[in-house]
Amino acid sequence: MTASPGAGAPLALAPHCFLKRLETPALYDARADALYELDEEGLRFLAAGPTRGAVREPETAAFLDFCLAEGLLVPAAAPAAVSVPAAPPLLPSLRYLLVHLTDRCTLRCRHCFIGPQTGTDLPLADVLRAADEFAALQGLRFIVSGGEPLLHRHFWRLNERLPSWPFRSILLTNGTMIDREAARALRFHEVQVSIDGPEDAHDLLRGRGSFRRALGALRLLAEAGVPVSVATVVFSGNLERFDELEAILRELPLKGWSIDVPCPAGALLAHPDLIPDPDRAAALMARSFGGGFYGSSGGWACGAHLAAIMADGTIDKCGYFTDRRSGHVREGLAAAWQRIPRWRLEELSCRCPHLPECRGGCRFRARAHGDLLGPDPASCRLRGVPVASAST
Repeated sequence: MTASPGAGAPLALAPHCFLKRLETPALYDARADALYELDEEGLRFLAAGPTRGAVREPETAAFLDFCLAEGLLVPAAAPAAVSVPAAPPLLPSLRYLLVHLTDRCTLRCRHCFIGPQTGTDLPLADVLRAADEFAALQGLRFIVSGGEPLLHRHFWRLNERLPSWPFRSILLTNGTMIDREAARALRFHEVQVSIDGPEDAHDLLRGRGSFRRALGALRLLAEAGVPVSVATVVFSGNLERFDELEAILRELPLKGWSIDVPCPAGALLAHPDLIPDPDRAAALMARSFGGGFYGSSGGWACGAHLAAIMADGTIDKCGYFTDRRSGHVREGLAAAWQRIPRWRLEELSCRCPHLPECRGGCRFRARAHGDLLGPDPASCRLRGVPVASAST
């Protein structure tokens, strides 16, 4: 905890904290991935570079003490005002941008939704332009994926630029290219590695030797002080192995564990035997913890704040809705964002009491189940809602 500064000491936003203007004003702690809603007065107060001794009102003093205790404000050598962000031009706000740098990969996973590898890399100039636009649009999480993103020809040039942008950067990787040198060089706020079970179960899905490399990467990252998380897909080969997997992961300082069922797309369509029993899979999804989710707000359903850029530069709602292209990165994020399909909660046929919490789940899974506006069976089962009656 930062020591409390004396009376009259100038304060500044911590280097990892940024003022945002989303649907409401906010303060975003990119390091902790925490969003604090503000009113206009609070936004202006923080932007002005407050001075500890100048605060007289009890409520304002309590707010200042809270910001100091949370590490959102730090002592400064001189008053440090920042500009108040302009109102976002787009609503709902674009908060999460998933960038698939390449469709090349070191593995041939049997459930991968990306499809056949074409050797396509998103040009670095397009990546940097998208990052600049995302920052200007008040974005929060810049998520770098692939394929295997470390295969991108200019991955390390992007890595060096990351600290210059006012958002949280997250790397999604299979871990096969992370050695000790790479772990120490990464400048992401978080690295998420895919681990899908104990060794035999993981390798069944991703290929022989991939488990040891993935687990080794996690250990090297943790040793280098990089915050780490794990993503796991539930499939028929790991349904009985989650206690073993959890025992392995418990030895690591994980920020989060994201557990999901694979969507019927890509390579999985050729391996229907991998699709797990839905009720048993739902019970395992409940073990998830931490961040990594792309929640919606207000009256919006299913990832209303998320966009995805694919390796060929096209922009989609997410990596699954590739049959509904919304634009190209060279047109600009704002133009594509206005065309991305999204749905209001009242448009869905779901009518259960969990709707405000689950936001209808995944629209792609709902469509695969037979109705784009109907229930997502995985989300329903996770909450104990019978799928046959979830929309009645």
